[in-house]
Amino acid sequence: MTDETNRFPAFPPLSEHREATIEALQEAFSSGHLTLDAYEARVTAAEHALTGADLEGLLADLPQSALPAVSDAESVQCRMATKQLSGAVLRTRRLDIESSMSTLTIDYLKDEPIRGTQHIEVDLNMSTLVLRLPDDVVVENRVQESMSTFKEYRNKYYDPTKPRTTLIITGSSRMSTITVKRKRYWFFSKKK
Repeated sequence: MTDETNRFPAFPPLSEHREATIEALQEAFSSGHLTLDAYEARVTAAEHALTGADLEGLLADLPQSALPAVSDAESVQCRMATKQLSGAVLRTRRLDIESSMSTLTIDYLKDEPIRGTQHIEVDLNMSTLVLRLPDDVVVENRVQESMSTFKEYRNKYYDPTKPRTTLIITGSSRMSTITVKRKRYWFFSKKK
């Protein structure tokens, strides 16, 4: 994978999620956090996992030192452009965004957010910020808005009582739109 700081690059496809999990297990084994038997058993379980949750469970008990690093802060500036943020820039405790006449998309469905609290400080001027989030991420809007809009779309699987991550958005927004979209679920049934 091109970005080693991203353990779980996406919910779909499962093959990439599986590959990232096996790489994280290799790192844990090489750093002495797993015995050879435990490593081999977990790799076998990863190869046969049917869901992303099964893969995440294989890494849940590893110490933080065995997991990819989370940086303290990152800054993003965007002027009259369209930008999609992904990769290492999202593995921060604080993300500072300055944008004018731009569209920014942060897709946490491709790059899983860190656990705990993440602060996003915005300075938006005639811009659009789109956050694509999984169901276990809660957003706290503390933005000072001037002729701006904040929209949050939720699906029936959204449960704010047990968040894995809390995104606290602060700062200022002038003539801008912040949109929070959740994962969409499509269910297909066979015709009889």
